[in-house]
Amino acid sequence: MNKLKLIFWLFLTLTITIYAIMSFYSLPIITGNNSEILIFDIRPNGYSFADAKSLLNALSSEGISFYQTTQLALDTVFPIFYAVSLILAFWILSPLKWGKWRLAFFPFAIVSMIFDFLENAYVIKMLKTGADELSPKLVQIASNFSTLKYLFLNISLAILVMLIALWIYRKYFSKARQ
Repeated sequence: MNKLKLIFWLFLTLTITIYAIMSFYSLPIITGNNSEILIFDIRPNGYSFADAKSLLNALSSEGISFYQTTQLALDTVFPIFYAVSLILAFWILSPLKWGKWRLAFFPFAIVSMIFDFLENAYVIKMLKTGADELSPKLVQIASNFSTLKYLFLNISLAILVMLIALWIYRKYFSKARQ
């Protein structure tokens, strides 16, 4: 296995590990194991002002504290790992003959990561502000960043699926015709 593929597998493993820690450790602590509570970070369609107030009111002070520290610390490194994993996958799976065009997919993963960072910054502001002092403008900005994060992440994942399909075709079907 070449060095680049090894680095890819390392980043992918770390990405999955961090995601699992967030899903099975930090999220249940934040929500108090209430599966009906959806935190800001996992709402691909964003959230309304009423949704944000409701979530902030539903979280315990321990949940909010844990969200501000552990969850957001994990969610600060997670976007880096998923973006690097996607970029490496794009590079490895795209045909060499594409040359510099292989770089064309990178911005989608990078932009998703940037919007994730911005979302986190505004989630911190909402958590510090609290439900009583929350403003519709703050919620709208945070919600927009959440939606944009998922938009670019979904585009990145669609590109990844396309590149995997192309790789499978090149590896197994294009040689069969020759």
